[in-house]
Amino acid sequence: FRSFSYLVTPSQEGTFKIPPVPITIDGKTYYTNELALQVTKKSPSNQGAQPDKPYFGELVIPKDSAFVGEPVPIELRFYFDRRIWYQPYPQGQFPIIDGDGFVTKKYPDPVEKEETVNGKRYRLLIYRTAITGVHAGRLELPSAYQEFLLHLPVTQSAPGFDDFFEQSPFGSPSNAFERKDVKVETNSGSIEIKPLPEAGRPADFSGGVGQFTLESSVKPERSKVGDPVIFQVQIKGLGNFDRVQAPHLDQMPAWNVHPPATDLTPLDEVGLSAIKAFAYVLIPQAPVTQTPGVTFSYFDPAAEKYVTLKAAPKP
Repeated sequence: FRSFSYLVTPSQEGTFKIPPVPITIDGKTYYTNELALQVTKKSPSNQGAQPDKPYFGELVIPKDSAFVGEPVPIELRFYFDRRIWYQPYPQGQFPIIDGDGFVTKKYPDPVEKEETVNGKRYRLLIYRTAITGVHAGRLELPSAYQEFLLHLPVTQSAPGFDDFFEQSPFGSPSNAFERKDVKVETNSGSIEIKPLPEAGRPADFSGGVGQFTLESSVKPERSKVGDPVIFQVQIKGLGNFDRVQAPHLDQMPAWNVHPPATDLTPLDEVGLSAIKAFAYVLIPQAPVTQTPGVTFSYFDPAAEKYVTLKAAPKP
């Protein structure tokens, strides 16, 4: 398996379509599915930039609404004047978001970069995760916070300059640094969590919310009555894999079906894109020429409708 990730940066508001991407394998061309991209302005409540301070935090929520069970990627950004040395304290500590009505994904390691805010250069520490609303209604996200150990330059005020870092950095003969433990907080935010519709909900709805594909395979393809075979079903895509349940197998009296073993393979750092594999042990009780068929139902939040995928029986 091989995955290719592309960074898409919108330059204006609107609804855009990302066309199918072709890929040729052994002389045959395959196409990905078309994707819809909704681009909106960042909500003022999600902006926590305070460029007049030597350090500050920001909570970034990229959308105003989501469905119950739909994971929403968010960023917790911590800005530091480039002359400040910093590290999370204690080491290995991740930001904390206290609150009810949502769950968060495990944090990957943070990303560091530099960014200019209102003409000032900052070093930026970015933590990426995702939140998932567990019930409908307005979800209020409180300020997140992270503890840091800072080394601040010791300066002496220069006449006419009030800002901390407009003071002369060479005012102290020793060019000393002050060690300081600080709690850096972000702004708060909110997002509307919409209920999953009752209309059109399939009886075998799996709990999956996102965009998925379905594939199946069997090994070996030739066996004997009473000898087990492994029937694997893969759910691949972007969504709430922690809630994705086993797909539905067609009833076939010739097969004795054991509960599947599951395996999850993340395809991105947060785990929103992944492959969830269900490995069934099938034992034939009589001669049989094909595996059961498979169906998998999920809710697509972009299309705002339920989708049922089907995998035909394997010979």
